[in-house]
Amino acid sequence: MKNVVQKVVGTDHPSGWGAGGQARHENKKERKVRGRQAARNYAADGIMKDIVLEARRRHANDPLEQVAYYLYVASRRGIPSGTGRRRTIGEKRQTEIGNTLMRAVKDAPTARCPIQNVTDISQGQVIALVRYWTEVKHLASGTIDDRVSILRRFFIMMGRRNVIPTGSEWRELLRRHGIVLVSRSNMTVLAKGWRDMGVDPDKVIAAVAAKHEVVACHLEMMYMFGLRRKECVMLRPHESDQDSYILVRRGTKGGKERQVKFSSNPEKRARQRAALEWAKRLADKHRDGELAVPGKSLETMLAHQRYVFRKFGIYAGVGGLGVVPHGLRHQFACDLFEELTGWPAPVLGRLPMEHYKKNARIVKEAMLEVSRQLGHERPQVSGAYISTPDTMGRQEKIRLQRTLEAVASQAELLQQAAIDTIWITGRAALGLPLLDGERMTMLVRLQDIRSAELAMLDVLSDALGVQLGHPVTVAHWMGAEVPSDGAEVMFTPPGSGAGRA
Repeated sequence: MKNVVQKVVGTDHPSGWGAGGQARHENKKERKVRGRQAARNYAADGIMKDIVLEARRRHANDPLEQVAYYLYVASRRGIPSGTGRRRTIGEKRQTEIGNTLMRAVKDAPTARCPIQNVTDISQGQVIALVRYWTEVKHLASGTIDDRVSILRRFFIMMGRRNVIPTGSEWRELLRRHGIVLVSRSNMTVLAKGWRDMGVDPDKVIAAVAAKHEVVACHLEMMYMFGLRRKECVMLRPHESDQDSYILVRRGTKGGKERQVKFSSNPEKRARQRAALEWAKRLADKHRDGELAVPGKSLETMLAHQRYVFRKFGIYAGVGGLGVVPHGLRHQFACDLFEELTGWPAPVLGRLPMEHYKKNARIVKEAMLEVSRQLGHERPQVSGAYISTPDTMGRQEKIRLQRTLEAVASQAELLQQAAIDTIWITGRAALGLPLLDGERMTMLVRLQDIRSAELAMLDVLSDALGVQLGHPVTVAHWMGAEVPSDGAEVMFTPPGSGAGRA
């Protein structure tokens, strides 16, 4: 993998461009990608303006009727998606948009910003609505974010792009009006894949297969291809098989089809092929060729699926295995990232985040591919499954800071033990989570080596273990140099005359 990186960014690029030329080439490619995205976004500017104006003409000063007319006509024309490939949104999202627009109009009088015509909604009215939803209705920040996103998209299609700014500009605007929203984050910081949580998918799937073969096959398809529950139920395996990939189009979010490629790993590819053939054999028993129990409708099949999951403990609550079916999709994402890069997913915390940041281009391309095979277009979405270097980098700092604070809180014991310097070693020194059964090891240098001071190290170990919630070993370091694996972090108690390196 290192050689690959050198070929891409090094001065010995086979094209002969050199580092500067290669950088210009890569920047040009990046600008094209951004340009295509901007074109998709701006293509929606004013696309529904005629409908909104007609709604106002037909129902002047009646915003609810205006919204109803807009939704009826716009849905027949097809409301374009905000991101991704050129497509229209699904029925579920149309319903969400309708509910949000209606709710905004109904809440406006109570929020002291009544709306007379939807064509004239101002930025001040939007801010008043956000304040009302935050301070009076106490809605979750994620709910408010989604409502604002829907309103912003509505304004764009009306030809009024600047009513609600985006990103930091929008947050700063809210702050100036005394509104602070804690933005939701879809970046996971904990592994949710079954294997990564200590649950063997093979054993669970085999147990389910003995009683409910169709649902067991659903789990296998989730594991091997990252499918959602509904996608499994509506899957037509014979139609989906495209030799080098499976085509997923039925039951997807927004009706958006995607391709899930067969693995480049021969062993996994063989298992994927076996899973698909299993699905085909079961689908042959269904009159429509679907991976469902014959005679069950979509709703009853989904209910049956939930029943089986509960029956075999596939839930996170008390008495369950601690995993959910969607965790197999997480496992698929983590496995795919490792297959593409050769590195464990950031969420697993097995490598320092600096490693991923140094190889940012490879990581970004892998995350985009993971995102696409999961049914999305943006690499950021894959962060919900495998996390990101920035998110996990923050977690490293948090873990390390907690360890330092725990050591500092034991100042009295440090003095009693006559400790001169402490080194936090191993994975803990990098802020990485400890592996199962691993002890955190701290090495100390003592001012005086006496039995009383050495005995205090056991007391200190126990005290730190209780505070940090995992076993800690504090041992005396007799070397003249700093420990080779403890040079990353060194903690010195205040007043000892040394510093932190």
